[in-house]
Amino acid sequence: FAAPLRFPPPRHREESPTKRSIFLVVVLLPLSLLAQSYFQQQVDYRINVRLDDVKHELFATEEFDYLNNSPRSLDTIWIHLWPNAYKDQSTALCKQHDSQNNFGLHFATPEKRGFIDSLDFRSKDVKLDWGLDPENIDIGWIKLPTLLAPGDHITIRTPFHVKIPSASLSRLGHAGQAYYITQWFPKPAVFDSEGWHAMPYLTQGEFYSEFGSFDVSITLPSNYVVGATGELQNGDAEHDWMVREHDPASAIFSGHKDPFPPSSSNTKTLHFKQDRVHDFAWFADKRFLVRKGSVTLPRSGHTVTTWALFTPHVAPLWKDADTYINESVRLYSEWVGDYPYSACTAIDGGTAAGGGMEYPMITIINDSSDPFELDVVIAHEVGHNWFYGMLASNERDHPWMDEGINSFYEQRYVETRYPNKRLMDLQGIPMKFLTRGKGISYRQQNELQYRFNARRNWDSPPDSPSAEFGELDYGTTVYSKTALIFDQLRYDVGDSLVDRCMQRYFDEWHFKHPNPTDLRAIWEQVIARNWGWYFDTLATTSRKVDVIRHDAMYKQFHREIHPPIDIDPRNDSWLRFPEIKFLAGVEREDRRSIYWTPAIARNTHDGYMVGLVLHNTTLPNQRFEWVAAPLYGTESERLAGGARFMWHHDRIRNALFRNVHFGVSTFIASLPKYGGLNVRYHRIVPSVQFDFRSKPNAPQTTFRIRQVWIREQMLGEWRTPTATFHGTGVWSGLHYVEGRVQHTLKSGL
Repeated sequence: FAAPLRFPPPRHREESPTKRSIFLVVVLLPLSLLAQSYFQQQVDYRINVRLDDVKHELFATEEFDYLNNSPRSLDTIWIHLWPNAYKDQSTALCKQHDSQNNFGLHFATPEKRGFIDSLDFRSKDVKLDWGLDPENIDIGWIKLPTLLAPGDHITIRTPFHVKIPSASLSRLGHAGQAYYITQWFPKPAVFDSEGWHAMPYLTQGEFYSEFGSFDVSITLPSNYVVGATGELQNGDAEHDWMVREHDPASAIFSGHKDPFPPSSSNTKTLHFKQDRVHDFAWFADKRFLVRKGSVTLPRSGHTVTTWALFTPHVAPLWKDADTYINESVRLYSEWVGDYPYSACTAIDGGTAAGGGMEYPMITIINDSSDPFELDVVIAHEVGHNWFYGMLASNERDHPWMDEGINSFYEQRYVETRYPNKRLMDLQGIPMKFLTRGKGISYRQQNELQYRFNARRNWDSPPDSPSAEFGELDYGTTVYSKTALIFDQLRYDVGDSLVDRCMQRYFDEWHFKHPNPTDLRAIWEQVIARNWGWYFDTLATTSRKVDVIRHDAMYKQFHREIHPPIDIDPRNDSWLRFPEIKFLAGVEREDRRSIYWTPAIARNTHDGYMVGLVLHNTTLPNQRFEWVAAPLYGTESERLAGGARFMWHHDRIRNALFRNVHFGVSTFIASLPKYGGLNVRYHRIVPSVQFDFRSKPNAPQTTFRIRQVWIREQMLGEWRTPTATFHGTGVWSGLHYVEGRVQHTLKSGL
């Protein structure tokens, strides 16, 4: 029944026509059902690679077996050639960086760029036709010599050469003779019931790859320490050398500079093998110190060896890193499912680009400021062995299934390991000062980050493809909001039922490619309840919970629940008197706040002015914001100052507008005396601003209308109203000149 995919096949998902005849429906229905049933391809790799640490290049040969488990015959395999993402300014990676104001790759010199070449795909010594996708040079296709029928396999072989780019650009790279070798080999794209998922490499929006086995041999100078995916087959002597010669206890620390020792003239070949993984990464550095540990899993009793590899200048920070890895493996195994591999490794990546990043059985961790931060980052990245590694959802289409759920478990990890921990800093904002030394909980961090974007109506649906998120929105929605949604589930049903659901999910879908429907079905099987509200919240931003007054605390399963994803919890109870605080702060959960600070100012006619600044503006944004600055002029002996009031319609549901802002500001001051009479200057400016919806990381377009009224108290009459219009690149100003109102229109970009 399976028709072959004709060359060249569709690279993206196949979509059904909108209209079909009854005849076609009847005839093709069995085929449609067959096409939508679950299947999973398999790719088994054998790679030999040599590192040239003078030219920073890889020379390799690859052979892979591609097993067609689909119900269709294939005549082409689409393949990722991701090192080409670093080649020039035309790549999707460079365009994404440009949109995020990161121009390192755009203006990179040739020696900093990278690429893959020397490809020659063959099967049984028959040269295969292949080429590059016309839109993305890091995607290729290979035409098969004959149709690959369901159940058949083909072996394809090629040499390849990689020029390793600078580690400052993204995840593949080198920093001197420190090597971070990721997404480095030709890799067939996923083919599933939706079609081919050939995707360009991106920093934001990660990966989707086929499971299989890896047999990788790495040749390099013998004094390198290497961490990699898989089990080291010739490992006894290597591991003894690593632990004995690179023990942190005997290291000589060199401050913040760790020079590279000369490379050995001798080489070694390390042989790694691993089944049931979908990627292979390795890291090499001659300076690495090593901590070895182990952890026994809670249910199976299986022992996992843990490794921490780090450079000398961070050794004081990493001295307990093996404990952090052990606890991460133990707790995730307890909550989700036992870790199935023999080893787990964390690598110090220094200042390489990309932040912490996960790969099967190994993760790279960039600079951390203190042991707590290092512990949390290691836990998050090790946790990706479950979400991304074993539960290998399509991150490009459903990033919340990986990053979001993993962020929920990161929060749970912190609450378990550090139950009384208070954070004193949030993305550089001094929480210690704003909370008067109390700090915030880890869950409050997620709440503040979610509300920061949600209250501006800048949050996208969590189940959007990764490319549809702005850089900030990706963090506040995919990570923080999803973590809060699952935290709400945890509050609703308790830890035991959450664990039962996720363990069932793990048991049924590990080493597979689940989608959101599969996850929801598990929850509804384990707990006989419709979970549509929660999963709809993941799919849309229209559900912004704002529980009012006594409805906020409700009883369910004989427990009182406080919704973590409430967009504004301060109206959850009957009106309470606002608190009054000095200068600034983080909003309270139970009431509103008014902030005050002394103020002093001076102008020619009022002289020195003293008074207060009062405001409610805080972190995160307020729906209704106001600031008032009443001042007293010591020379005029009159009231002066100004005020501003703004209402942000942050829950507008409109395809054209993202937000509408209504505001009014006022200002009072004295003017020169006329014949001994005091003259007062009043200004009132009502305004409305429309924020148009725009693409992620694109410039925001706004349109603002305001009207300015000027009044002189001595005359007792209003001046002629003056309307001004603000649009992109245009602004206006008002000036008082010799008793007249002069309107000046200025334009610029």
